[in-house]
Amino acid sequence: MGALKEMAAYDLGALVLNEVVKRAGVDPVQVDEVILGQSYQSGEYVNIARMSLLKAGWPDSIPGITLDRRCCTGLDVICFAAMMIQSGNADIIVAGGVESMSTTEFYIPGDIKWGIGGRKGMPRGHGDLSIWGIPFYDRIQRARVMSQPEERYGILPS
Repeated sequence: MGALKEMAAYDLGALVLNEVVKRAGVDPVQVDEVILGQSYQSGEYVNIARMSLLKAGWPDSIPGITLDRRCCTGLDVICFAAMMIQSGNADIIVAGGVESMSTTEFYIPGDIKWGIGGRKGMPRGHGDLSIWGIPFYDRIQRARVMSQPEERYGILPS
C-alpha cells in the first residue's frame, strides 16, 4: 500500500504532534486540548487524539478528542477548536487529522450473497449494523417512502 503501511496511525500522530509544538515554540504542558479528526477508527485506534498525545510523551492531564464527520472532519476539527478558544475554554489547542487507509478495518457481512442489504434488508457488518450503512440506507428508504405517493396515486408529496 505505501511506505508507511506498517506504521501505526498513533505513532505517526505522535511524531506530528511533537513536530508541531517544536515549530510553534510551545511546550506541550501549555496545550489545553488535542483534537484530531479520523474517519476510520478501528478497535486498535479508538480516540486517536488521546493515543497520539500519550505516545508523544505529553502529560496525561491533556485531554484528547477524536471527531468523525467523514468528508468534513478536517473543517469540523478546526471549527471545534476555534469555538473552544472563542468561548474561553482553552488558549492553546492542537487540531488536525489523521488517517491510515492501510490499517482501516473493512468488514464484509457473511450474507453478502443476498446483496448489499443482506437477508434482512439492512447493511450489516461485524455482527451489528454497520456505521457507514445506516445513514446511506436511511436516505434510500426515505426516498422510497417519499416517492410512493407519486407512484401509487400520481400525485406529488406535500
